[in-house]
Amino acid sequence: MENLKKYFENGEKLFKSGKYAEAKEEWENGIQYIKQNKTIKDQKSSFLVSIGNVYFDSKDFKNALKNYKSAITSSKSESEKLYITLRIGECYYENGNEKKALEEFETLYIYEGKKAFENEDKKYFEIFNEKILKNPNKKTELREDFRDIFYFRDFETLKRVFDIYKIDAKYNGVNAFVYPMNVEKMKFFIERGLDPNADCGHTYPAIAYQSHSKENIEFLKKYNVDLKLAMEYNKDYNNLGSICNLMDCGVELGEYYFCTIYWLEHCSNIDIISVYRLSKLEIEKGLKITQRMQDAVVKIGERFEFYRDSFNKDEVDEYSEALDGLYKLFDVSPVARKEKNSLNKKITVKSTTWQEQHTELWKMLVPGSGKAESVQGEMIRIIGKVLHELLDNGAMNWNMEYRKMLNTIPEYISRGVDTNNKDIIALVKKVNRNSDVDVLYPLNELIVKWVLANPNQIALGKVEYTL
Repeated sequence: MENLKKYFENGEKLFKSGKYAEAKEEWENGIQYIKQNKTIKDQKSSFLVSIGNVYFDSKDFKNALKNYKSAITSSKSESEKLYITLRIGECYYENGNEKKALEEFETLYIYEGKKAFENEDKKYFEIFNEKILKNPNKKTELREDFRDIFYFRDFETLKRVFDIYKIDAKYNGVNAFVYPMNVEKMKFFIERGLDPNADCGHTYPAIAYQSHSKENIEFLKKYNVDLKLAMEYNKDYNNLGSICNLMDCGVELGEYYFCTIYWLEHCSNIDIISVYRLSKLEIEKGLKITQRMQDAVVKIGERFEFYRDSFNKDEVDEYSEALDGLYKLFDVSPVARKEKNSLNKKITVKSTTWQEQHTELWKMLVPGSGKAESVQGEMIRIIGKVLHELLDNGAMNWNMEYRKMLNTIPEYISRGVDTNNKDIIALVKKVNRNSDVDVLYPLNELIVKWVLANPNQIALGKVEYTL
């Protein structure tokens, strides 16, 4: 890494001195160094960008574009990607491809706003402003990344989309009112001209999709929305929370087959209030309580207690009361609250098989969210997450963070007894995205044994991974 840093810094000094050819050569040497050391391949984009800048400043926009395109495919940094997007757009413009240039400038504007153009030649924003922002014929088909912008970007970014697109523009046949909003967002779209009573796509108006909060329903009432239609839609799709919200806002439930046993067995923490209320209605109508239902309520309680500490503090009491209501409805003894783990607590288990011991250790040492407090708890958490991702999730989200977690296990082992457990270390090295039970189960068993051999909890401290 030290050699790589020198290549980059030397190139920068030469570039600033106007020695473009020497700077380019230094950065190309850096790329060759990266090719010989594949573990640092994520550094390549910075060198490609720098070489692109040499060509750009030399007005060789064809070769600049080539390097920028290579850089953006390997870049991991969002800020770097946006800078590259700017440069790619400028290269297209200089090469006479106005259409492509405007496409790049659009992405840049949506994600960064006008400020992204501040340090550039004014001509780039001027053409974008004239051809796109001032164009009265706004686009009618939303961008492919609209869903990501809606869910994962701030409101200002979302607003900028509609500086370019019509307010009723659609993505996959539906407009923005299909996506769950709060009142602030709904006000923005309605004030811009999006009709809350019009078909949002799939024949339903906004209220059908925006009943996930009582505040939304009350807000939309003043636009004479069809609340009965919203109830029918949400019953058709078994949107329990919306059904209960509409009931609270005065809409009659009407005929509805609530499959109590199904929802008890598939009830997530967020569904507890709705499942409680609708189960209560079914019991009042004469529903016969079964052992299967009671068992399902116990599992709901166990899941809630595991995550209680990480539950939204403003809502936990409301959900806890609904859970108590379920216990009473189905005549079930309340599940004991999970005892918060303490580093002073000695690790002991009652189970005899490693599988059951892992489950017991998980409940004891692993929090509802985030890292464990102890090394022992973190090792149990790591192997549990790895097993879930590889065996249950098909490695869909497997990335370097999983590898980082696994690579910390030898260091964790060094903090306890049996500090050089070669069997664990050997199996950790074998784990990859294609690993199956032949590797993962023996590793899990050995980790459980190591944890039980180290009953005095060791404080975890800072970790380098993010999962």
